Parts: sequence; structure tokens; C-alpha cells
Amino acid sequence: MRAASDREVINLTEQVTTDEIETALANRPYYPYRYLFSSEPLRQRLVKYVLQRTHGVYIILQRPLSPEREQLLIGSQQAKIRELVHQGIGEIALAHLAQKRYKAFHLRNLHDPIFQN
Repeated sequence: MRAASDREVINLTEQVTTDEIETALANRPYYPYRYLFSSEPLRQRLVKYVLQRTHGVYIILQRPLSPEREQLLIGSQQAKIRELVHQGIGEIALAHLAQKRYKAFHLRNLHDPIFQN
């Protein structure tokens, strides 16, 4: 009989999401996508984006997780994760770039007399 400590609860959805993010980014241009999501905070934001929009699947293992873990998810769930990854990449990248442009605009015009009272 195995001890309870030999068991491990795995968030399968999170692992599949991470794999899907890697695949999606590998197929996109370096700039801005891979460049932006090389930032750990933005990558975690993308993972969170997907996990908040899908059901979590957890498994209990008594040994290390095999590479076939993606096959444990039903096809529609994995397809939804893939769709959410692509949607999240677009939304987060757009929001991040818009925020950078906004900041750059205000920094450039900080001392411009037309913007001062």
C-alpha cells in the first residue's frame, strides 16, 4: 500500500495550457508576440486568462505524469484551451502595446506647452 505522500494532485488544465501557449507562440512572429510573452508576468497573465475561462481538470497520480497527459483531456476541452490561448495572446498583447503607447505619448508631451495649464 502506498502512502498518501506518494500521491500528487496535478492541475492537468494548467499543464496543457502551458504546452498550448508554447506551441502558439512558437508559430507567431518574434515581435511582438514571443518578445512580449517572454516576460514572466505577461505569460502568467495569459495562463490566468485561459484558466479563468475553462473548467479545471485535476488528476491524482502515484507516479510522474507521462507525456501523454494531453490525451486525458477530452478533445473539445483541449480545443477550447487552444482557442483561448490564441484569443488571450491577441487581447493581452494589444492591451500591453496600447498601454506602452499611452505612456510614451504622455512622456513625450509632458513638457509640451500645449498640454500644460
